[in-house]
Amino acid sequence: MTILANGVVENPRKRIHLGGSYTPKDRSELEAASEKELRKRLSDHDPEAAKNCPDKASLIPLLMGKPRDLSLQDRALCSFPMLQEIPKDRAKAHINVKPNSLFVRRRDNGQYGITHCWPIKYNEKFQQTFKVHATNPDPTRFSPRAAAEYLECMFRLFNPPTSTKYLFGKLLSGAGVSADHNWEGAKHLRYCTSTKWNERTTIIGTAEQIVSYLRARPKLQENMGILRMLPNGFVSSITINGKLDQTTKRFTMMLDDSQQVAYMKKGFEVMASVKPFDLFEFDCQLGVPLEETAESRAPAPGLAPNDRTSIIVLQEHEKDHHHHHHHLDA
Repeated sequence: MTILANGVVENPRKRIHLGGSYTPKDRSELEAASEKELRKRLSDHDPEAAKNCPDKASLIPLLMGKPRDLSLQDRALCSFPMLQEIPKDRAKAHINVKPNSLFVRRRDNGQYGITHCWPIKYNEKFQQTFKVHATNPDPTRFSPRAAAEYLECMFRLFNPPTSTKYLFGKLLSGAGVSADHNWEGAKHLRYCTSTKWNERTTIIGTAEQIVSYLRARPKLQENMGILRMLPNGFVSSITINGKLDQTTKRFTMMLDDSQQVAYMKKGFEVMASVKPFDLFEFDCQLGVPLEETAESRAPAPGLAPNDRTSIIVLQEHEKDHHHHHHHLDA
C-alpha cells in the first residue's frame, strides 16, 4: 500500500527485483505469467530451449537459476518530486519492520516521512522522453527535502555497496539533491522532467462526488477503462503499449472532505487513476475547465490538441447521464 498524503492508493503486493536469479520463491510469479512471456524470458538465456519447450509447465524449471534481467546497467530507481508524509499511527506499523523501515523515517518535528520509489529502465528511450538535469531546474517543483530523504533511504538500502554497485551510477529521482548529504551516490542523482498534453477527462471533487459523477455516466466509465465502481473508488483496466493487460488495479480514496482527482494516467501504463488534489497540482497543470451546459458546447481555447473532452464527448456524457442515472442509483 502506498500512502500519499491524505489519500491511499492500494497496489497489489509484489516483490521488486533489482537483480538476482529466479528462485523457487518466484514460482508463483512465473505461474501467473503467460506462456508467451515465459518463452520470451527464457529466450534471453537459451533461445533453442525456449522454442522447443512443449508447454508452460516445462518452461518454469528451465528458468530457475537464470538471471532475472540481462540489462541491469539500464536500471535505476525513481521517486516522486514532492515531499511525502505518512500518519503517525500508520508509520508505527512500518518503522520497526524490515524492509519497510528503510522507506519510513521519523523527522525532527515528530512527523513521519515516506519514500516511495520504484525501478525503471534508464535507457536511450527514457533519455529521449525525459530531459535529464544534473542540477535542480526548479526547487518549487523538486523538493530539496524530499531529495534529502530519498538519498538517505538509498544510503540505508544500499550501504555498504556490495553486489549493488551498479545502482550508484544510475540513481534517479524526480527530486533535488541536498548539500548536507555527503554520500558518493548523491552526485549521481538526476532531475528528470517531461512535459506532454494529456487530453483525457479529469474529474475533481471529494471521493463521494467523484464516485457519484462516474456512477451516473457508464459511457465515461467505459471510456476511462473503469471495470467496476467501488463505494470509495474503482477498479481499472491497464493498457501497456496499446495492448490490454491481464491484470487490473484497484484505486480507493479517503472518505472525507479532501479534494481528490480521478484522471487517466498516461505513461508506460495507461489506466484510470486517483490522486489527492494537492499532489496532482504539484505534478500537473490543469487545462481549461469544461462546463456541461447548453450554453457552453464548444471546446474552450487552450485545450490540448485532439482533446477528447470536446463538444461531442460532453454531449455523450450528458446523454449518458440522462439515460442511465436511475439504473445506477437502484
